[in-house]
Amino acid sequence: MCKYEMLVDLEARHKRRKPKFVTETFYGQLQRLFTIFPGEHHPNDAVDNIEKTTIIIASIRNFVIDQDYPAPGKLDIHYSSREGALHYIDVTSIQSLVARVRDRDTPRRWAIFDRSGSLARALYQEEEDMDILAADE
Repeated sequence: MCKYEMLVDLEARHKRRKPKFVTETFYGQLQRLFTIFPGEHHPNDAVDNIEKTTIIIASIRNFVIDQDYPAPGKLDIHYSSREGALHYIDVTSIQSLVARVRDRDTPRRWAIFDRSGSLARALYQEEEDMDILAADE
């Protein structure tokens, strides 16, 4: 499972309107990776201006987030009960790995844990008999 971002056109349903793109966060399961080597085997060897970089495209099966089940507290836990579209994105759009766990109460629902946000921080409880020194001491 991974967290990724894509540009979404807010005016996609209205073909005659000018596109308005916003960044949206998605969660999904990585299906395949495609490696593309542009300019590697170009038929015209005289072309020197082709940049020889490697492009990696990821196909990700999107999980549709249920808006009816908000995250408890301020935690980055999202719920999904169905799969969505298959997205093809540049692999650099993948932000982080996430975990998913089946919900015991609803067997067809998954809890998606995003540890890149508020769950990523380590919390320490200071005890009275413990001396905690600063890193520069």
